[in-house]
Amino acid sequence: MPNFHRPMLLALIAGVLTCTGCGGGSSSSTPTTGSQLSADQKAFEDYFVAPAAGAYSILPNLTYSGAQVSGTNSLEYSVASLPASPTMGAQSDSIPRQDMATTLPLVEPDPNRMLQGGQLWIQSTDPSANIITFTSAGEVDTKSLAVDGTTVLADHTQSGYAEVSLSGPLNSAPSEFINYFNNLFANASVLNPSATFQLGSAYLKWTATANADYYVAVDFGSTKTTDTNVIPVATNTSLSSALTTGIADDGTTYTLGEGAISTPTGEGVPVWVATAPLAETTAGTATTEYRVYFQLDNNVYKGYLIKAGTVMGGNSYIITPASAGKPAVRGYTNYQIRLNKEAFESIQAALQL
Repeated sequence: MPNFHRPMLLALIAGVLTCTGCGGGSSSSTPTTGSQLSADQKAFEDYFVAPAAGAYSILPNLTYSGAQVSGTNSLEYSVASLPASPTMGAQSDSIPRQDMATTLPLVEPDPNRMLQGGQLWIQSTDPSANIITFTSAGEVDTKSLAVDGTTVLADHTQSGYAEVSLSGPLNSAPSEFINYFNNLFANASVLNPSATFQLGSAYLKWTATANADYYVAVDFGSTKTTDTNVIPVATNTSLSSALTTGIADDGTTYTLGEGAISTPTGEGVPVWVATAPLAETTAGTATTEYRVYFQLDNNVYKGYLIKAGTVMGGNSYIITPASAGKPAVRGYTNYQIRLNKEAFESIQAALQL
């Protein structure tokens, strides 16, 4: 099974998972000066701000075994490089996703559809729709916009930046690196096993944290859509009625008593939130998520909630491969990683696709 992030949950410019319903972080975004930069802000600038070569994000959607299928599988990358420091004010990028393997063309990602202000919005996949600021608390803040280019759907804080050097064979990299890019390393046909890292190779690791509650809408059932016409759970009914009957989902049947209905501030519609979080295996991420159902225009829709203060998950990795009809056992990372130019070029040169 491919290891691809659910509908563009990584913002393209800074690798921060997107959120909705966010009106800003807890810290002021007052610009700092170069002499006042925190360790996190300095580490960010060393990778993301010109004249640095940029922070490279690899987006693999590959099978864990066997040959890749053009049009289904893909291997893409993006480079985040800000023209100026956020100390000069809010910055954005404009470098799109690019092919990393010529045999696997770009595959358009499914968009995030988010509930905000009583309506559904589509998150922009354009990197220029991600706005970076430095906060007076010494943090890095990323906001992601809707396709209208104005509405803020995401607001995350990045902290705990740490650079880690890479040398020797690719497969001797730290386990946190191999786990994060497990989709590259797990399939023996993807990378040259004798490949090594270039001199100066390194990666930047950090933690991304949601600054506010947000609600992501998803299609109910197997039919998939890419606009705001999300497939509903039920039509011409109320949220209370649907949950009194019970909603069969996630291998269980959700009922009113397993959560609570409220009208969250800023959302404008009734939302039922499960008391217990989703299992990582159901959510497909280390991010703590809660199943939600909400009522909009007399229809009931499915989604999930990520609460303010939640640390955002990264990629998943295989612990035990699938065998004899048993699914693979997966682990889930709770950090973000971006590469410097030398590390990226090392992996690109090792590709066997």
